[in-house]
Amino acid sequence: MITEIALTLVLTFGCSLLLRSLVVAQAFYPGFSADRVLAVELQLPPTRFKTDEAVRQFYGRLMQRLRGEPEVDSVGAVNCPPSTGGCATGWYSIAEMPTPARADVPLALLTKVDQNYFRTIRIPLRAGRSFNEADRDNGRAVIVNEKLARHWWPEQPQLAVGHRIKFGGPYMPGRTYEIVGVVGDVSQSGLDVESFSEIYVKGTSPGMVVMIRARASDPAALVPAARRALESLDRNVPVVSLLPFSSRMAGTLDRRRFSTVLLEIFAALAVALSSVGIYGILNYWMGMRQKEIAIRMALGAGRSHILRWTGMHIALMAALGISLGAVGCWGTSRLLRNMVFGISAKNPLMLVVAAGVVVAMVALAAGVPVWRATRVDPIRHLHDG
Repeated sequence: MITEIALTLVLTFGCSLLLRSLVVAQAFYPGFSADRVLAVELQLPPTRFKTDEAVRQFYGRLMQRLRGEPEVDSVGAVNCPPSTGGCATGWYSIAEMPTPARADVPLALLTKVDQNYFRTIRIPLRAGRSFNEADRDNGRAVIVNEKLARHWWPEQPQLAVGHRIKFGGPYMPGRTYEIVGVVGDVSQSGLDVESFSEIYVKGTSPGMVVMIRARASDPAALVPAARRALESLDRNVPVVSLLPFSSRMAGTLDRRRFSTVLLEIFAALAVALSSVGIYGILNYWMGMRQKEIAIRMALGAGRSHILRWTGMHIALMAALGISLGAVGCWGTSRLLRNMVFGISAKNPLMLVVAAGVVVAMVALAAGVPVWRATRVDPIRHLHDG
């Protein structure tokens, strides 16, 4: 019985931890607004768009046509949208800072955007300016996120503006750029993943996601306008996906939901099996103790005394099981720490919740055996003995 209680506590704790983490991830502000945004992912065929200029012109004409639609509020483009992962990374260094050792050269995400991207998905500008018409594609101006700026200027991240940043770090060839702005952090790898240092460059690539913000509340209403604009330019360009961006983001939590549901099923089975097992053990124990209970009652013990006596035995076993399970929960928290987001894996509140579930389970399973113990007929049992 003690082992069953301990195992049930461990599974219930793990389930509570992942469920709470999922709730936090769903409510987590990712640093941008996906409301009213339609995401159109395109992949231009390299056989027909052979130069960077051809790619740039296509996306420029497409976004210009989309901006002319009456139901469109704004349009931007990015080669690696937030919460999808798979973004390119690269080493970098800050020109005015001490040269780091080879093993300490920092990494950052490298993202291509157009000048209206930040405004379209509401990434806030913290310092400096955004890209404008004067900034050429793949020019010398870059924008960094707040996490990168705070790494070098912890107290005043706005001081990053005006400094020079070199791609490739100090030990590899690469271009040097000027930081012209600092924007808020966004979660690039999923809603349940912390943000990473990021560098934005103005430019395009064959694979881009065009973000279209609707004036109305339903971004799906923009689908006909997006298709019309694409067909007017080139009806043979493949559309990889065409979805409201909020739906695309929600898919990043699918793996966490699956893990949580799976553990919930195991925890529910553990509670059910433990309840049956505890009921059987207590029922057998009460049956074996009926003569002892009859003697106690014959010596003057009332039903309240029998209730306290049996309750103390059950409470002691439950306490031992919960104590043993608490040790197991500590080990479980170490195993689940990489799966938990937004809360501590050693969360005392979740342990209390799990312990409450286990206590309720033991109380329910013990109800009938304890009730039978208080209904023992001392005359019959002593006469039979």
